Amino acid sequence: FDRYDICFMPSTYEGIPRIVLDSIAAGLFVVGARVGGIPEVVTEGANGLLLSPEATSRDYTEVLRQLYNSGSLEPSAVRKAANRAVIDLHSASHYVAEVLKLYQ
Repeated sequence: FDRYDICFMPSTYEGIPRIVLDSIAAGLFVVGARVGGIPEVVTEGANGLLLSPEATSRDYTEVLRQLYNSGSLEPSAVRKAANRAVIDLHSASHYVAEVLKLYQ
């Protein structure tokens, strides 16, 4: 992950992809489609940008150009906070706590 700036996920159907969670944990900015569970973990403008499922390759190209030209890919406190919230929600300890609630 150290060699990358962006997790690019232009899917038309997804759950919450593990690669997106891993990318968020690594501090990458996520660019993808507003489908499935992706909007649950990507906070628009904070740790990523989401396009409509109908977005074209031209739309994605323009967004990527804008990101690289704007300096928005530099880590920020806002992105770190958004990423931390996702990491905490999808951690093993959170999962175990939720499963234990089912049996109590």
